[in-house]
Amino acid sequence: MVRDKEFPVYGINGFRATLLSPARFLDNSPEKKLRLEDGREVLVSASDLESKPDGSFYLKNPVTAAPEAEANPQVVPGPSYTGEPLFRENCDIKRVPMKRLLDKPAEPRQEGDTLIVPLMEEVLVLEKRLLLREELHITRRREPNPHVSPVRREEFEEPQPPPEPPPNV
Repeated sequence: MVRDKEFPVYGINGFRATLLSPARFLDNSPEKKLRLEDGREVLVSASDLESKPDGSFYLKNPVTAAPEAEANPQVVPGPSYTGEPLFRENCDIKRVPMKRLLDKPAEPRQEGDTLIVPLMEEVLVLEKRLLLREELHITRRREPNPHVSPVRREEFEEPQPPPEPPPNV
């Protein structure tokens, strides 16, 4: 299904509307659909629209709504009423915190009726890691010392108790 694009339409006495068309020039239909400022959609003759260089259109014959047109929505003087229901689109915006590091930038994506737009920021990441600079390898070994003679005899003396201090006079 081709979605209509919107192009501004101007006319005399401050008239403003929006042209709803799949393309600006490639639509060869004899009637064009306009959405008026009050939300009504009407059909006008393609010959009544004059293309302007800025991308807008000028409506040569003004659209007027007479009281009898309000009573009978199928008959509007000049253009005819499409009779299609009008819709208003609203958006609900929900912020979902993620706090996740990414390897590459995330792209916007569509999930059902929800458009998900990632909001990213660049952050400086500092890490504290251990760096092994060097190792000390310590090996114990026993070697005989040739300059010391072995002990041939050992004696044990019992410790003497310390002498008693003199009495205080």
